[in-house]
Amino acid sequence: MGKPIRALLVEDSKVAALAVVRELERGGFDVTSKRVETKEEFINALSNEEWDVVISDYVLPGLNGAEALDLLHQKGKDLPFIMVSGTIIEDVAVEIMKRGVHDYVMKDNLAGLCPVVMREVKDARVRHEKKSSEEQLKWQLELMKTITDNAASCLFMMDVKGHPTFMNPAAEKVTGYTLDKIKDKPLHDSVHYKYPDGRPYPMSECPIDNAQAELTEMKNYEDVFTKEDGTLYSVVCYLAPLTLGGKVFGSVLEFRDITESKKEEANLRRLATVVLDSNDAITIQDLDGNITAWNRGAEKMYGWSEEEALK
Repeated sequence: MGKPIRALLVEDSKVAALAVVRELERGGFDVTSKRVETKEEFINALSNEEWDVVISDYVLPGLNGAEALDLLHQKGKDLPFIMVSGTIIEDVAVEIMKRGVHDYVMKDNLAGLCPVVMREVKDARVRHEKKSSEEQLKWQLELMKTITDNAASCLFMMDVKGHPTFMNPAAEKVTGYTLDKIKDKPLHDSVHYKYPDGRPYPMSECPIDNAQAELTEMKNYEDVFTKEDGTLYSVVCYLAPLTLGGKVFGSVLEFRDITESKKEEANLRRLATVVLDSNDAITIQDLDGNITAWNRGAEKMYGWSEEEALK
């Protein structure tokens, strides 16, 4: 069983087309072919069937080789286009090669056809695989950009020195920086360079940078960062090393601004303190009537301690 190949033959002579097929079969190919000789037939074959190679005569009454090549390009098909001609002068050969013909073979020397077809089909498959890989990579990059652009969390990628190489729109909005402003120094020097009381925060004391240096993950770490305008804000951080081929090339830092939630927590704690210390009896029950809270005022009024009331 030979190597399968689908050959579209642009040829007005049945005898010449058969000679091409026989030569391909002698070269070890299992040939599926179709012969066309008009523009309409050629376009229909390109549109409705899959081909590995186009082998075309140069001069035809209804469709010459140059026109077939142009139609192939217009269709956006990246197929090997090999010219087979009985008579072709050197200047014409150079010109058709410039236009995109991959190679040409003389009809009186078809022995050279199979090596040309093998080479060009192989090269075309390499091009297709490369294009497919590039398209897949492009899709993945576009998907990643969509995700990072719409993420609510702030995202930074840093190199091994801690210099930021990427930040998403959320990070720009929260920090007030753009990547161009901070990319030439460690991220620490832009967002984490001072303690809440204003004292300098050495990078060597920073748990985030220490975790990065030690190639360890960090989860749910809370700290205080500084915006470009000097405003302090509370954050919860997640850090992980980035690896490629088993080699660490940086880290990714994700954090959220939790300033407002911190304020709400503080307000709730103050309210809880007021409720617990109130002289008025305050109790809380769930939907089943079970007591879930019992303050000091309730202890004084009813004579039961909180421990007793919650039993």
